[in-house]
This record gives sequence, structure tokens and C-alpha cells, in this order.
Amino acid sequence: MLSDKLGSTLPFTRQEIADMVGTTTETAIRLISSFRERGIIRSTSGKIIIQDEEKLRLLREGPPQIQH
Repeated sequence: MLSDKLGSTLPFTRQEIADMVGTTTETAIRLISSFRERGIIRSTSGKIIIQDEEKLRLLREGPPQIQH
């Protein structure tokens, strides 16, 4: 949602991300590291750069729902 408003470079630190989503900095660091290892984002000091918007969108949407 933030990238829709701010573009693919998000000017937030890991601490700011953790505060926004209501988690610890350590948890945010683990998630950001996981996203980085999967090629979804890059992070530099004070910035998160989205590299693969499609993968990020799929994570946001979750697994497909099975219709009965």
C-alpha cells in the first residue's frame, strides 16, 4: 500500500517499519532479510527498495482461495 503512494523506494528504517506494523525490530529485521534473500526487496540505510512488486503483491494476497 505504501508503494502505491510513495513509489518503489520507501524511506523507512527497520525500526519505523516495526513500529508501523506493531512488531519488534527483531521480527521486522527477520522479515526484511527473508524478503531480501528472495529478491523481493533491497535495503540500504534508511530505505527499502522494492525490486519485485509481483512477488510482494502475491505475499500480500496470500494463497489462492479454493472455491467449493
